[in-house]
Amino acid sequence: MVIIFVEWLKINLRLSMAYKIIKKNIRNSNQQEIPLKDCSIRKFCCIGEDIYFTHELGIGKISEGKIEKDWHLQLSYARGPDFSDFNSICYNEFQKCLMITSRDGCQIYKIDMFLLDFESIISDESRYKFKKKYVGDINSDSYIASLGKETVWSLKDRHRCFLLDSESARPLVGCGKSGCSTTFLKYARISQPTGIAILENSVCFADSGNNFIKSISGNRISNVVDDCKGLRDIHYKNQKLFFLSENIVYMLSSEGDVTHVFEIYEEESQIVSFCPSEKSDIYILEKYSVNKAEKNS
Repeated sequence: MVIIFVEWLKINLRLSMAYKIIKKNIRNSNQQEIPLKDCSIRKFCCIGEDIYFTHELGIGKISEGKIEKDWHLQLSYARGPDFSDFNSICYNEFQKCLMITSRDGCQIYKIDMFLLDFESIISDESRYKFKKKYVGDINSDSYIASLGKETVWSLKDRHRCFLLDSESARPLVGCGKSGCSTTFLKYARISQPTGIAILENSVCFADSGNNFIKSISGNRISNVVDDCKGLRDIHYKNQKLFFLSENIVYMLSSEGDVTHVFEIYEEESQIVSFCPSEKSDIYILEKYSVNKAEKNS
């Protein structure tokens, strides 16, 4: 037993984790790999073929294979932000801006992509009340989506999703207690919501603790896809719903009254996140083991 443990320890001491992004064309299956040496990504999104990502020190950019980890230093702002506070990120095509959640999920940051202006959307007073009433002192993994004038986000460990309302936030779905129910939004119990997406007339989110993708329309909640284990990201692009489940990226497409689920991408290494582009490309962030000597070479 001791010998086995020693051998396991030797192997793991030689290995470390590395990241890479795979760009795959859905139509012709062509793939391109973007290595991310010494770069740990929290979340990312795409604007055309450029990738913007959050990490422990701020916001980075990948353009034509070149990684710019300190892209956030180009931003202008009235009050200096905590660059380590950025978590989930998405792009709003209508407003031409990046929307970002804070680590505690109590603040939404906005970056104007023309002027590179940075601002905090939720007022300090509203953030304090929101944190005290709904979140507490524990940081929670979050996912954000923004379309038109609407912005929504989920807080996994708080079992809630929220909606941005002017300079404040209000609950969208979930009563804060883990469970499973399809009732009115205010009283619904959900469990560990992750990915979230805004559609034309509804909002879809991953009820990961219950293995469902659910839809919010009006004041009602309903199931869209069931038996989806390990749910993480959800995106809505080109009138199609994409989601990550059990390390596989799927596409949900509807034709009339018939709905089809297609497998888009599967890999043995861990898929951390993904993001479809406006065209036919999809970007997949993977985490894999690499020999330390090889990584440092």
